[in-house]
Amino acid sequence: MSERKKLCVIGTGRMGWAIIRQFLKVDPVGMVELYAYEPAGRREEDFEGRLHWVPSNWEDATVIERIRPDLLIHAAPFSTQPRYIELALQYRVDMVTLGQMTDFVLGLLRETDTWGRGARIVPDCGLAPGLLNILAADLIWKFEVHSVDIECGGLPLDPNKGGPLHYGLSFSPQGLIQEYQATAYYKDEGQVKRRHPLEAYGGPCIYETDDFVFHRPDILERCRLYEHPDFIHIDERNVRFCHLETAFTADGTSVMPWDPRFPGARHIAYRTIRYAGHFSWFQEAHTLNLLDTVDMARTLERLPSAVPDIVLFRVKGRRTMDDAVFGWQGAAFADPILDAFPGLEEGASPIFSAMQHLTGWPTVFAALALLDMWPNGIRQDITLFHGHRLDETLEKGGVILPYELLDGETVLKALMAQIPQLEVECLHEK
Repeated sequence: MSERKKLCVIGTGRMGWAIIRQFLKVDPVGMVELYAYEPAGRREEDFEGRLHWVPSNWEDATVIERIRPDLLIHAAPFSTQPRYIELALQYRVDMVTLGQMTDFVLGLLRETDTWGRGARIVPDCGLAPGLLNILAADLIWKFEVHSVDIECGGLPLDPNKGGPLHYGLSFSPQGLIQEYQATAYYKDEGQVKRRHPLEAYGGPCIYETDDFVFHRPDILERCRLYEHPDFIHIDERNVRFCHLETAFTADGTSVMPWDPRFPGARHIAYRTIRYAGHFSWFQEAHTLNLLDTVDMARTLERLPSAVPDIVLFRVKGRRTMDDAVFGWQGAAFADPILDAFPGLEEGASPIFSAMQHLTGWPTVFAALALLDMWPNGIRQDITLFHGHRLDETLEKGGVILPYELLDGETVLKALMAQIPQLEVECLHEK
């Protein structure tokens, strides 16, 4: 029997902890030896010895030197990502990271010395960037669409949370502020453009978006608890999420606007979905120069958890020659019964939130691909952003984007198998 491979998850916050549990679920026989490193401390759960905790006082390099992992999953604060990528390249260790640092990733792709050094680096995993870029690339490569619009948002199922913000936390408040303060990049009329998410540029910065309608009986019954006159309407057959707004926010397009393999896609844009009223509150805070203050961070930290939550998403492409529409729209819901992890029903974290589902699983799939445990979902015969082929980069090392590594339709099927309450509608099969 071959020696087990070693995987180390860096950071055990909301997303890191979900990724650990998800990986244990897809590796029930222990083909991979799993480690967790949390500099701020550690949890007590070890899943009957299957999870090994790294001492919290070890230095970053010490973790790699002592454990010698085959793969790192970086789920720590974004600001630590460059340091761990540097270490991964130095020690020839593969790495998957949640990312959300578009300028940094773009620079990484353009550096010639990251290729051929033995380490495969997959940045920008997760939901957006991540899963939705994988689906967007499918539309461009498989259906030759000329424009792509990506919309996504994590929302509390109870719209009353957060008062006028209609919002609960599903990841760190610092990450939320970054989304609203950092530069948003998009492609329009074939040119890369940039804007501040909360400032108007000769037009609106807050947009209305189409309603989301779902039909599954179990989802219908789940949502009855949260029916809301403004945002959630329910009848005998449908639940409708309405009065939704979107705004350009940072990082969701990843590096797609610069991708030289998308010459026919003259429009690529990402906007975040919220209940109406949310963005105008943040826009006013931005106008008053309050968003990057300590008081604002403290205010956001006091927001309730979004759980039970919903993640709404829509990836829509249009082909100019025949005005045909392609894409997918859907939602994932948290469910405290169906999502209970074996052995944790009475524990502190018995469920996956919807955001943990759609952030964690795509990251796990990318990790499985690098560990040669997910062969059928890898793209074939593709040249990467930096000009090298996928097969030779997998062999020799280099930066690989999630949408270069994973096939979108295969990922969707895998998500449907893992997430009990996920409803997806294929727009090009209407």
